[in-house]
Amino acid sequence: MERLEFGGDSRSRYIAIEAAIHIARYLTVKDLCSGRKVLDVACGEGYGSWLISKWGAKSVLGVDISEKAVANAKKRFKADGLTFECGSGEKLAELAGPQQFDLIVSMETIEHVDDPELFLENIKSLASDNATIVISAPNDYWYYDRGGFNEFHKRKFTLEEFKALTEKVLGKAQSWQLGTLGIGFSIAAENGGVPSGNAGTGQDLMLEFKDIDSAVFVPSQIESDVLPPEAAFYVGVWGKRAIPRTMFAGYPVSMNLGRQALFPRDGIWAIKPDATDVLRETTELQRLALKLQQTEADLHAAQTDVLRETTESQRLALKLQQTEDGLHAAQTDILRETTESQRLALKLQQAEAGLHAAQEELHFAKKENERLGMSRRAAQAEVASVWRALEKCERERDATTTRFNGEVQELSEQLDSSHQEIRRLISSVNAANAHLAGVPWNIVRAWWMIRKFVPDFVLRFVGLVLNSMRRSHAR
Repeated sequence: MERLEFGGDSRSRYIAIEAAIHIARYLTVKDLCSGRKVLDVACGEGYGSWLISKWGAKSVLGVDISEKAVANAKKRFKADGLTFECGSGEKLAELAGPQQFDLIVSMETIEHVDDPELFLENIKSLASDNATIVISAPNDYWYYDRGGFNEFHKRKFTLEEFKALTEKVLGKAQSWQLGTLGIGFSIAAENGGVPSGNAGTGQDLMLEFKDIDSAVFVPSQIESDVLPPEAAFYVGVWGKRAIPRTMFAGYPVSMNLGRQALFPRDGIWAIKPDATDVLRETTELQRLALKLQQTEADLHAAQTDVLRETTESQRLALKLQQTEDGLHAAQTDILRETTESQRLALKLQQAEAGLHAAQEELHFAKKENERLGMSRRAAQAEVASVWRALEKCERERDATTTRFNGEVQELSEQLDSSHQEIRRLISSVNAANAHLAGVPWNIVRAWWMIRKFVPDFVLRFVGLVLNSMRRSHAR
């Protein structure tokens, strides 16, 4: 039940266990109220704020996001120092202004807000130096263990998740309590005790509760001890003032209500399982939990391997691209060297043409020398010089040709090596892609979608199937 409605009409009929669980939450602050300035966040129709005022608070400000609830609270609950305002948890600081509070209470609120960390920061900013903060949250994992969800809740918490979120903002809590069902015996007056409601009784009846004059909690049995996953809600307390270790809000019931559960045979108390059976079942549950944990670890490892293989494929692809760029650069160098060789060949051809022209000139000179008979020595010296130039050109041509042939051979070897590296990289990429294609993604996605919404035996069966497929895939 998200909100208790009051007013004496039929909007919400009286249910004793709902009355008990709602009052039990506020009992956590009963001994902390006297003389203190209190902020009650998500007060609903105001019954909790009214209780805090009744328990001796100096002033109480009840805040709720519902305008209808706040209007009903102002109409139904009136007391000195008790006020109600409409606003959201994320805007508490704006609503309260410069006020500081000695006690801040937030019962079953944090699961409704859009930004829980901002909500907690606002609560922290409104707390005085010696303030006490009390926050509770429902255990929706227990309420909806067979599937389904609460349409009004934006998130759900385990105790550890609730601790981690609240202590991240508020610091380490002074104490933690579990809200759970209390079973025992009550001695109620035959006449003059608390009244009883029926199908037509309004929720206002819960406000006619009576304080218990004498109460004790005897030790529980280990078979029925409350564990965090089996609690109805969690309560965290921050501040220097401690709250009672045990609180109880209940109602007397007929013995017939618990006959089958607590007294399965006449004259015999609750029959509990044999301790050996309990230990064996507990060991089996622990083994199955460990197996499930190992399966999840294997799935996580598979995801890590896929990510690593994907990264490696990307690295190889980049290396391949770099190799192709290098090959393109090598081809460009070869083209440049080829162009240079052609230029040198043209230059050599021009030199040979020049040599041929020189030879013609020499021949003409010889003819001219023979004809004229003049300057024979000078002509011979010029011929010798031309021959030396010719020999030098031939040597340069031979050296250039040798160097060019060596560079061409080296570039060819580099090109062969690049082709081999490309073929090796292509093989590695194909192998990585084949490995990626073999991962059973459909099964992994199906597993994550159904694992929280199916019975335990189905989860175990799915775990066995996934392990079998993983071993088959590994082979």
